[in-house]
Amino acid sequence: LAATVHHSTVGRKVISVFILEDTRTCGTASTMWCPLSLGTGNRTVNGENINFEGKTVNDSHAEITARRGFRRFLWKQLKIATDKERNVFPFEPILARCPLDSEKMLLCEGVKIHLFISTAPCGDSAIFPISEATDSIVSTHQPLMENEKQGLLRSKMESGQGTNPTVMSEDPLTIDGLMMGDQRLKTMSCSDKVSRWNVLGLQGCLLSRYIRPIYMSSLTLGCLYHHGHLARAVCCRYTGIPLTLPYKLNHPQLGCVPGQEAQRELGKTNEMSMNWCLGDERVEMLDGCRGRCAKGIVSRIARQSILEEYREFAEDCASDYCDVKLKLSEYQEAKVVYNKFVAEKNYGKWISKPAF
Repeated sequence: LAATVHHSTVGRKVISVFILEDTRTCGTASTMWCPLSLGTGNRTVNGENINFEGKTVNDSHAEITARRGFRRFLWKQLKIATDKERNVFPFEPILARCPLDSEKMLLCEGVKIHLFISTAPCGDSAIFPISEATDSIVSTHQPLMENEKQGLLRSKMESGQGTNPTVMSEDPLTIDGLMMGDQRLKTMSCSDKVSRWNVLGLQGCLLSRYIRPIYMSSLTLGCLYHHGHLARAVCCRYTGIPLTLPYKLNHPQLGCVPGQEAQRELGKTNEMSMNWCLGDERVEMLDGCRGRCAKGIVSRIARQSILEEYREFAEDCASDYCDVKLKLSEYQEAKVVYNKFVAEKNYGKWISKPAF
């Protein structure tokens, strides 16, 4: 894979990886560990480049592109589980038919999914002085809630590298407002997105039609780790959320790479983003500010590409990505519970992109 990476991507970057832990013995007592998807990047698309038909990748931060790669891997696994493709991976299929719902798959017993991010996700988990970073590991979650600013939903600002709290009274983003420059594009922080994965699952909306929620077993940071802030940001601020099965509030094991000292680095990271998932022959490069690959090619992790994967399974598929999502009622009901909960807690407002 390294040989396929262009030299233009050199420089400081954030890296994220989803990793498989397979404890199914298969005749041996060993555990298999295998990277499933990788992402790098620290950019969001500029307002003038956004495409409302799903042809741009709006958020190219590392953990977001890695998760999109993980979902591509799940589509491959779903094809294997439904006999649409043969298994070419170095392990048995990770999806099995759900005994409680024969129309859906679930993660096999003995299989766990882990997430690594080279630094704290932007937003709530990174709002603390670098001097407070530590590599001490706590076995049970002990979230830190010291003031009213902690736990708030935050958004990334267009052309910026930082986040600001959202507010319930905030006007929704509009197509003409963004195109005419009257509004700046806002994208939810990575801390907020990771935390919502611990409510709605890693599989996302479209895959929820075929797969029960999949939750990460652990989250490990390379640096800028503080257990209290991370625990609050990625799950514990939602304690008490009234979800119904199969959805739940997931509390992954939290940890960090020992001995990695966090340092403040000046200067922006490279605008290029890489993505890869197991089974790909090469990494894909895309410009995070433009949201597309070279020559304007639509990325394999863009919404349009994800919708094409869905169409292979759904004969009743609508032509519009947002229309398809709205029809998946079980997932949408869980999202309504989430939005109501954060509003009641005065955490702020989840900002969505406008669509045609």
